[in-house]
Amino acid sequence: GTAWTNDDRYLYTYDSNNNNTQYLYQTWSGTAWTDNSRSTYTYDSNNNRIESLYETFSGMVWVNNSKYISTYDANNNLTQETYQVWVVATWVNDSRSTYTYDANDNQIIYLSETWDITNNVWKNSNQYLITYDANDNPTEYLFQSWDTTNNVWKNDYKYSYTYNSNNKLIDGLYQSWDISVWKNESRFTYVYNANNDPIEYLYQTWNGSIWVNVDMY
Repeated sequence: GTAWTNDDRYLYTYDSNNNNTQYLYQTWSGTAWTDNSRSTYTYDSNNNRIESLYETFSGMVWVNNSKYISTYDANNNLTQETYQVWVVATWVNDSRSTYTYDANDNQIIYLSETWDITNNVWKNSNQYLITYDANDNPTEYLFQSWDTTNNVWKNDYKYSYTYNSNNKLIDGLYQSWDISVWKNESRFTYVYNANNDPIEYLYQTWNGSIWVNVDMY
């Protein structure tokens, strides 16, 4: 073509605290901008986003589609986020995420659940548990899924990390759960100079008996 033509655009609205309160998505009809969808955000007195409402435009009216409802603790840490969908004329639960923190505001548990619409209860889906050292460095991420047959959490995989005295990450190990033991999968290591600048990165995979070099730079 020989000229620029309109296609689509996003319009953003903010409140007096510079919080994004709405974005409007429009498409170009050929002669005018046409509403397509929008998201509207609500905040608490601490400027934490507590609701995200997504709507689509039917051509005449805005129609509810989905929304997130968020809650926070006294330290403004996100503690729960519930996702709901609009069905016929009511909001219906779909999924939710719950976050737990330690005394240092480090996230230690992430729990994902889905809504059982038949029994009107939340059902466990998966979770990960995070462990920290005395310097608040994350040392382990353990991922688990819910065993619906035995109603227990089962291990899936984990990442383990080690740091030097300067809190620099020096190695990471990825392992998967194999029936009753952890099985090596891959690992990486960092080497630093006297100024704590990384000077070497090594990535290796486990072949069943030894570590095999894959990449280094």
